[in-house]
Amino acid sequence: MLALAYGMRRSEVLGLHWSALDWKAGTLGVTHGVKRIKDRDVSLGRRTRLVVSELKTPKSRRTLSLTSELVARFRQHRARQAEAQMAAGTLWQDRGLIFASEVGTPMDPDYFSHSFARLCERAGLGHWHPHKLRHSGASQFGPGHAAACGFRGARACQHRRHQGRVRELSGIASDGRETAGA
Repeated sequence: MLALAYGMRRSEVLGLHWSALDWKAGTLGVTHGVKRIKDRDVSLGRRTRLVVSELKTPKSRRTLSLTSELVARFRQHRARQAEAQMAAGTLWQDRGLIFASEVGTPMDPDYFSHSFARLCERAGLGHWHPHKLRHSGASQFGPGHAAACGFRGARACQHRRHQGRVRELSGIASDGRETAGA
C-alpha cells in the first residue's frame, strides 16, 4: 500500500523504522533502506549480507503525511508484530523495523519481491513486481503528488502517464497483455 500511495522503493519500505513514525502528527520519515551487499569477510561462510543504511541522497530522505487509514493499519501491524515477537521469544532481534522478518531482522528484498509476486498471482492480478507500484503511484496521482513522493519534477510523472495512455490506446496493458482497446 505504501509503495503505491507514495511511490516508495522496495528498499525504502523495508528500511522503515518505528521510531520514524509520529503517531500524533500522522507522519513517517523515510530515511533508511535495506539492501544486499557483497560480504568481504568470507570467513563467515556467506557471500552477501543484508544491511540497513541511510538513503544515499538528501532528496531521497523525506517525511510522508499519512492518511488516518494508514495510521490505523500501522497500529494493527504493530500489534501483529508484537505477537510475532512474543512467539519468536529469544530468537527475536529487535531492530526497530516496521517490516521485519519473523525474527525481527531486516527482510530480504528478493524474498519480499517473490512473496509479493506470488500474492498478486493468487489474487488473479498476474505477475507484479513491487517496483511497478512505484510507477503506478506516480502516474495515478499527478505531478504534485509525484514530487512529494520523491520523483524528480513533473516531467517524469507526465512521461509515465503519457506512456500509460499510449499503451491503453494501443490495446497493450503495462504487463504486455492485449486489452480491450486492441
